[in-house]
Amino acid sequence: MKRKVVLVALLASGLGVALVTQAAAPPAKGYSSSLTANTDPGSSATAQLTKASKVQIKPATGNVCFTIKLKGVTDLSSAPITNTGNTMTVRVAVNNVTHSPDFNFNLANGNVTPDTAKQCVSNGDSGTWGSALTAGTQIEVRQITITRTGDSDPFAVAGVTTK
Repeated sequence: MKRKVVLVALLASGLGVALVTQAAAPPAKGYSSSLTANTDPGSSATAQLTKASKVQIKPATGNVCFTIKLKGVTDLSSAPITNTGNTMTVRVAVNNVTHSPDFNFNLANGNVTPDTAKQCVSNGDSGTWGSALTAGTQIEVRQITITRTGDSDPFAVAGVTTK
């Protein structure tokens, strides 16, 4: 009798482990990254970051919102930039297919303007996502670049700076 109880307990614990390994990954509630300088030595970017800046991506009901928090963007002579039509490109993968939506933003005295800092995309926007997203769809963030109007190379990218 004792052997049967041990055998049942052993089988039950194995089944519990099997059930745990089959569980889905927990939902990612948001993405945030610091921005750092483009490290490409051949970059022709004409802007630079002089203050801590970041990008955030957060799901909302029926939308995915992209927020850029840029401060201290200057030209190469350290003068704050005021211009329109700069671009944040976010390379993502949805169902293992890569998409690269662009988000335009404006700068005033080296800072992103509040009216262009946050942009939301509908889950139903198949032009951005390739097809409409359903609740629970995973979006893999692969690369983020920030480019000044008129430049071909980004001046900032998602990343960190060592201490």
